[in-house]
Amino acid sequence: MVTPRVIGTCVVAMALIAGAYWIRTLQDAGRPSAVWRDGRIAEVKNCGTPRDDGQFLACAELVCQRAVALKLSKPDTAKISAGMRVDTDDIRYVRIVGTIDDAESASRRMPKGYECYLEGLQIHAARVIE
Repeated sequence: MVTPRVIGTCVVAMALIAGAYWIRTLQDAGRPSAVWRDGRIAEVKNCGTPRDDGQFLACAELVCQRAVALKLSKPDTAKISAGMRVDTDDIRYVRIVGTIDDAESASRRMPKGYECYLEGLQIHAARVIE
């Protein structure tokens, strides 16, 4: 038999879970993020007008990774990692260098790295490095 105490405990537990999810959603709402589909970044979110240099650089990395994934023949098996950012005099002009690891097989030739040159969040050049 289900007692009112059991029902109350279940309701409180569900409320706590929903509250924790809601708080996490609010915390992540302003962070730059990417929506991936078929191994490619379909959309970069929360990068309209970056609030500070940290958010700008996070957005620049995502924009760069998106451009690099478009150049790969099988991006769904690649792990694209930002290695370092080399900033010029102004924070809005940035060069990003990173690595590409093949998660599936070492037998297929996958580029080993990449670099991007950006002005603001616009790609000027993106290339993969063999």
